[in-house]
Amino acid sequence: EIVRESGRPLNFSLIHIPSVPENWGKYVDFLRDAQRRGVPLNGQFLPRSMGVQFGLDLSFHPFCLNPSYRPLADLPLDQKVAIMRDPEFRARLLAEQPTDPNPSFVGLVTAPLHLYRMAEPTNYDFAADDSLQAEAARSGRDLREVIYDTLLEDDGHAIICAYGTPALETLEKTAELIGEDGMIVALGDGGAHYAMICDAAYPTYLLANRLGKQGLDIARIVKALTSQPADSVGLHDRGRIAEGCKADFNVIDLANVVLHRPAIERTLPAGGKRLAQRSQGYVATVVSGVVTYRQGMHTGALPGRLVRGSRQPAEARAPELA
Repeated sequence: EIVRESGRPLNFSLIHIPSVPENWGKYVDFLRDAQRRGVPLNGQFLPRSMGVQFGLDLSFHPFCLNPSYRPLADLPLDQKVAIMRDPEFRARLLAEQPTDPNPSFVGLVTAPLHLYRMAEPTNYDFAADDSLQAEAARSGRDLREVIYDTLLEDDGHAIICAYGTPALETLEKTAELIGEDGMIVALGDGGAHYAMICDAAYPTYLLANRLGKQGLDIARIVKALTSQPADSVGLHDRGRIAEGCKADFNVIDLANVVLHRPAIERTLPAGGKRLAQRSQGYVATVVSGVVTYRQGMHTGALPGRLVRGSRQPAEARAPELA
């Protein structure tokens, strides 16, 4: 009804909710039916598991709301790690339960999530045996002890991925949708939760981790990352290399694409922290015909402009006669 009244395309979040798993199929069927009827409806989905990241230097982790941890919250990371390695403090913290006036925070750190240790370089396609729960079962240890020790790895820089659904289940659900009309690879949280979610690198994830798997060739992935999202919001002058379109493109060394583990940077006002995720393999990035990045380094050029409303390709100019 919104599409009919507005005459505009509509995008909505296509999310797998574990408590109502049947809804995913209903929404996918609804979107496919809309495409058959020519209704410009699009479902946006993340091509990997959706969740949050836990860490001692991040916003949350399973012990951050325990009473004994509160005095440590604002200490430098190295001081936190030194205190948490004390056996007496470890025993006390493990014996406590989280408490906070905000029940949503308590729910987040106590939810029965699938927990995975994030490696370097990063690969989000975790198998069931990769989970901290599986590690605890194999070693006969309490899961909370495994989480505690994992957080102290890499001098406290370790990051734990916390997902609502198993990672491979998400891959199976999304593989056939990538590149399909009406299905938009998107939904990455790259700025709303600066120090607990870092989804902005999902384009590099597709190139580094899913290319060549489950029928995902380079043509499907490029379409999913370029012309599809552009067309879904009416920006038909970009997302493809053609005369009359914006000269926006990346030059990529596919054999050497690497996605690194996110890391905290304190680059926000007042020393605020955020997760940043670096990659390699991008030879150059071109915006409006101007090179803005070379080998991942910014050139200083800022050719981008604010876009208002939909865009169509410029009319192709007639070739000049010699």
